[in-house]
Amino acid sequence: MEYISTRGSTSKVSFQDVLLSSLAEDSGLYLPESYPNLSGRLDELAELSYTDLAFQIVKAYTNDIFSEEDLHSIIDRSYRYFQHEDIAPLVDFDQFQILELFHGSTWAFKDYPLQFLGNLFSHVLEATDSRLNLLGATSGDTGSAAIYGVKGKPRMNIFMIHPENGISTIQKLQMTTIKENNVFNISISGSFDDGQRIVKAIFNDKDFCQKYNLGAVNSINWVRIMSQLVYFFYSGLNFLKENPSDPLIYSVPTGNFGNIFAGYVAKQMGLPIHKLICATNKNNILSEAINHGIYKKGDVIKTITPSIDIQVSSNFERLLFESSGRNGTLIRQKYAEFENSGEFLLEADILSNIRNLFDATEVNENEILDTINKIYRKYNYLVDPHTAVGIAAAQKTCNEKFIALGTASYKKFIPMYRDKIGIDILTPPDIEKLFTKNSIYRKLEPEIDEIKSFIVNSL
Repeated sequence: MEYISTRGSTSKVSFQDVLLSSLAEDSGLYLPESYPNLSGRLDELAELSYTDLAFQIVKAYTNDIFSEEDLHSIIDRSYRYFQHEDIAPLVDFDQFQILELFHGSTWAFKDYPLQFLGNLFSHVLEATDSRLNLLGATSGDTGSAAIYGVKGKPRMNIFMIHPENGISTIQKLQMTTIKENNVFNISISGSFDDGQRIVKAIFNDKDFCQKYNLGAVNSINWVRIMSQLVYFFYSGLNFLKENPSDPLIYSVPTGNFGNIFAGYVAKQMGLPIHKLICATNKNNILSEAINHGIYKKGDVIKTITPSIDIQVSSNFERLLFESSGRNGTLIRQKYAEFENSGEFLLEADILSNIRNLFDATEVNENEILDTINKIYRKYNYLVDPHTAVGIAAAQKTCNEKFIALGTASYKKFIPMYRDKIGIDILTPPDIEKLFTKNSIYRKLEPEIDEIKSFIVNSL
């Protein structure tokens, strides 16, 4: 299997090239030339453990460049310390289920791809006697998960940019209290979009990237999305075993569009997903695009769901590429237009193709808080505010049973429950411990050259 760019003007590349690079040469995002079809193997795959299922899915994309023994080892190391025997369990709540994706090191779904990615990087760098400097931006959870995935590992450094006042206190502490020689936290004024803009601009400087061996940990890296396919298959197949007559519907709190795009890919591979609900907060660029056909950048609005406070959703480009019949020329034109004007229109055929699988719904803060409160009072179960976005969106638009992606643990947002809802819960010891540690990060201006200089001077 080879990989192509969404902007269509570069040659095909190998899996290893995709792993160790970031943006394609033409500034597009990588996708496989085709998707493996697993539709004839669903009954077999439904009987596998999470790690054995991961092996089958990853093997289909990696062209046998890893021995079976090595690939099993990478996967086992990635999920060995997750705190639930099912790794990604489904919990039933009558009219919906929650896919709990917060049993990893940092209590968020980003642990699932980033533990795997860190171990995959380590294996390839050791095998090729190489080094890699990872660069990313975070809206909350990517930062800590990526740092936990690579901290202390040889041959790698990680530089993570976060918005100074744009993530929760606990999210920030999880990142900035890690004391490892290969971890560099950077704080900037502004929003996640400012950090993402800087990261993309640096990755577009191919000479700089090559000279300093830069690689990506954000979901612009295809391998992250590839690893997220596993929990869609794992949950979907288990759901259908228990609910064989129900349609398979997912509701996904969505910011950068990587998580929900993994659902799209799972559908192309044969998982019989009926609907993907793109659940947004007041930063509604995606719901506006899907419902009204205009992709238009606005100002980032700070909300109680900081991880989806995003106005430029990188992975939406991948969906547009697929929905346009893989028309790289059109995608180049669209994003040139977006660069110049901050918006573009979606053609009727593209919009129709998207709406065949996707619904999109915006949820306001009162609806988020009301959803958290109702679930807590009825089930004595606390959902994090992002998960509540997914549940509230689906309940507004869906009459069937659905799976809501539980993207983070309530532990990351304890002050919000007290301040906004009046739910007074004890702070877990692992959270209290974070507040006893010193934060280490460098505050820089959101300027490309300043970030570049910091990277160079830190090596």
